[in-house]
Amino acid sequence: MYEINKYPFEVRGVVTPVVLHSRNYEITPKDILQHLTPYIIQNIDAMMDEKMETLNGLIEQIGDVNQLKEEINQLNEKLSYLELEQELEPTVIYIEQMSRDDAKEKIRTYFNDNEDEDVYPSDLSEKLHIDYQLVWDIIKELKEEEFIETGD
Repeated sequence: MYEINKYPFEVRGVVTPVVLHSRNYEITPKDILQHLTPYIIQNIDAMMDEKMETLNGLIEQIGDVNQLKEEINQLNEKLSYLELEQELEPTVIYIEQMSRDDAKEKIRTYFNDNEDEDVYPSDLSEKLHIDYQLVWDIIKELKEEEFIETGD
C-alpha cells in the first residue's frame, strides 16, 4: 500500500500529489514516473492552452498593427494630395473675341505645326485663347472632315 502525502509535490511547475514510499517494496523511478505522467500531461495541456491564447492575442495585435499601417499610408497619401492641392494656384485663361472661322483656322494651324503631339481641348483653349466649348465644337467638325483623329 502506498502512502500519499497530503501536501502537493512540485516538479518544475507541475503540481501533483506524490507517493512517498511503500510499505511492501522500494519505489523505483519508473514507479514515480508512472504515477506522475498523467499529472504532467494535464499540466502541459494547460500550459499549451495558455500559450495558444497568448499567441492568438499576438496574432490579433499584428493584424491590428497592419491595419493601422494601411490607414496611416492612406492618410499620408491624402495629406500629400492636399499639400499639392494647396501649392497649385488657379490658372487664369484669357479668351480672345474672334469669329468661329478665325478660331478654326488657329486650331488647324496649331495641329499642322504640332502633328506628333497629343493635345487636349483644354490645352488648345489655354494656348490659343479660345473658349473651351468653341474648341470642342471645332474639334468635332475637324474630326468629321477627317482633318484630325481623336482617341474617343
